[in-house]
Amino acid sequence: MSSAPSIPSAPSTHPAPPAGWQATFSEAVRLQSENRWEQALTLLLPLAEQMPHEASVQNLTAVLLAQHGRLAEAVVLWQRLLAADPGNVALVANLGRACWMLERKQQALEYFSLAVQLQPQDPLALLNMGAIHQGEGRFEEALAWYERVFAVDPHHVQALFNSAQLHADAGRFTRAHELYRRVLAIDSKHVIAQAQLIFTQHYLEHPSPAQLSALARRLGAQCAAQSPVFSNWLVSFEPERPLRIGLLSADLHDHPVGYFIEGLLAHSAGKEVTWIAYANNEKRTALTERIAPAFSAWNEVFRWSDDQLAARIRSDRIDILLDLSGMGSGHRLGVLARRPAPVQVNWLGYFGTTGLPGVQAVIADPRCVPEPEEHWFSERVWRLPSTRYCFTPPKNAPEVAELPALRQGALTFGCFQTLAKINPRVIAAWARIAQRAPQARWRIRCGVKSSEEDRRSLAQRLVQAGIAADRFKVEAPLERQRYLASYGEIDVALDTFPYPGGTTSAEALWMGVPTLTLSTPGMLGRQGEQIMGAAGMAENWICFDEDAYVDRAVALAQRSAWLALAEQRRAMREQVAGSALFDNARFSRDWHELVRNIWRDACEQVISRSSQGISGPKP
Repeated sequence: MSSAPSIPSAPSTHPAPPAGWQATFSEAVRLQSENRWEQALTLLLPLAEQMPHEASVQNLTAVLLAQHGRLAEAVVLWQRLLAADPGNVALVANLGRACWMLERKQQALEYFSLAVQLQPQDPLALLNMGAIHQGEGRFEEALAWYERVFAVDPHHVQALFNSAQLHADAGRFTRAHELYRRVLAIDSKHVIAQAQLIFTQHYLEHPSPAQLSALARRLGAQCAAQSPVFSNWLVSFEPERPLRIGLLSADLHDHPVGYFIEGLLAHSAGKEVTWIAYANNEKRTALTERIAPAFSAWNEVFRWSDDQLAARIRSDRIDILLDLSGMGSGHRLGVLARRPAPVQVNWLGYFGTTGLPGVQAVIADPRCVPEPEEHWFSERVWRLPSTRYCFTPPKNAPEVAELPALRQGALTFGCFQTLAKINPRVIAAWARIAQRAPQARWRIRCGVKSSEEDRRSLAQRLVQAGIAADRFKVEAPLERQRYLASYGEIDVALDTFPYPGGTTSAEALWMGVPTLTLSTPGMLGRQGEQIMGAAGMAENWICFDEDAYVDRAVALAQRSAWLALAEQRRAMREQVAGSALFDNARFSRDWHELVRNIWRDACEQVISRSSQGISGPKP
């Protein structure tokens, strides 16, 4: 264990406190409790300068600085306080969390370790140790720390929730769901646990879209009931005027959402739209820097309360708020429940209903939501003509390689999905393929969160299903360029089901590798069908039952199919580049027209309500 971090010495002088400082401090406390952090900090900073030895003033100032993202300044104040009170575990915990957010990971670990040394039975200290190991991908170590929390407090909500997240990431959904339900038994209003319980059920072997819809509507009703809802907005309902569109997402970086939004933003010029970003994360990547100039304002809102963010969206005069998270990680359901924009749209980052009464529209396409499945959405379904999203070709992608089977003498199937998608149902289908195509091989490249232990576990499951160990490789993730190049090692991608690939399938097509997909009910279950259809490859690559999926894979593994596969591979990039899946200019035209129609419909409803004498615009 590393030694504790060095702490600056506390100043020795103690000037007299200014008159009436308690009243100023109490006002700052009140403002902070109302989430008016900026006003509280403005009020408190002068007092903090005058009273460097008053712990309560210095600590609240540090807290407010941290809430404003001024973490380095907060660390300095907390270090000074800790020098005067070296046994204060709360200060040590604050320093650990601040250093973690500043990417000072070793220093964070040292502070968290110090907290455990000071109070070995303190649940917060133990929790922080679990969280830092979880953030570093050391899942089993993290679980061990959470078990220590449970030994002290069996009902510790955050430790239960974090443990559930770990089990979900590892694909152990039965255990994850058990833990989410334990969280909800203690705190029935834990919205994040409810959303995760819904989201992770999409990974089950046989998810029920009807049941997921019912759960989402129940959660949506609960969020709406406990949130103050705006009933008027600072916008004019003119159907043809330029629009202000807000984009709310935790994934505006190197993430599937980022890859799919990039092309739309690049082709928005001249569309009479002003974009405003509400980025609910602190991660910035090269993709973030590429898309940020498309926005007239970029707000990093990760630390903002629901009230603060909703008020900002309303004051920004947003006409249409696009939510790109739904029930996924980093969602802001509490903000959407407040309805800070007159029109709120569910799109791209999620594949089911939000269940929220204040979200009026969901953007789909003819394949992913056929008319008989519209009733699974609380939102009105609006369809783009070809595809609900369009992919931006990877920058500097390697050239398409020749079909590997021609030089290797055997077909290699590939799957580059996250481990959680490779469920027993998928493995059973692959085992049937392996039995009927004895020369075929598999290359499985795991998602970024996979650990060596996870990969060993998958290999064991494959062997137990009857696939010999010398017929497959389960490999670690690669950095992006090497990952793209690794498509040159496989002939055909086998999709997972009922949770198909998205970005991986689009990337595979760009690298000349078609994906054999199995379409199942629901927007998510039909995602592979949607992608292959939008790429102009519906024929021969979309199956609707497992027998057809197995039969088609077996046929592709036969030597007689390889010449056609090789010819298709050579022409694939040029073909898909002109398809709806990659034609960002066409997609942008279709998308902006659809969103304009959603706005026109909202304006018509406002006019209709006004003509009936109903007060308050509620499109």
